[in-house]
Amino acid sequence: MRHGNYVAEPKMHGVVFHVADLRHWHAIEIRCGGCRKQVMIDAEAAVRRCGKDRSSTDIEAKAKCQRCGKVGDHTVRLYKVSRN
Repeated sequence: MRHGNYVAEPKMHGVVFHVADLRHWHAIEIRCGGCRKQVMIDAEAAVRRCGKDRSSTDIEAKAKCQRCGKVGDHTVRLYKVSRN
């Protein structure tokens, strides 16, 4: 998966999205506020890992960093990914 066009950072723009609303051309980036590790996952993986009922604010609050173990201090960004 290639990084695509940045669409929105919900925390900054007041936009809340739900995983169920993501389409195949979307990806979300989750960035740890502690160590700055970032993970990009596509829409299908987001449904598997987070569940359809999760919102972007739920993910920010409940994500756990794989590097430093920090919970709850994350930023979620929504991307539009080209699928060439």
